[in-house]
Amino acid sequence: MHGLCCSPCGKEGVEKDKMITIENVSGGTKGIQNYSLKIGSKLICTFDHNRDRGLVVCLKEAAAAVLEKEKKDKRSKSCKTLK
Repeated sequence: MHGLCCSPCGKEGVEKDKMITIENVSGGTKGIQNYSLKIGSKLICTFDHNRDRGLVVCLKEAAAAVLEKEKKDKRSKSCKTLK
């Protein structure tokens, strides 16, 4: 069985540089915790999540955090272009 990849690899095993991981970096299990989302070893973003709200909510919050990061990066690049 394959791990979660950002593109179909068509190979046995997992391409570690493409694996998407969501990890609780706060270390707790109760209440709102801080999570990181990485592709391979590259940190994409962090977000807060309460695990009592479940996996579907966690994935939606992760997606929202990625979108926000992309928007922020675009704004930052356009500001640098204007300088």
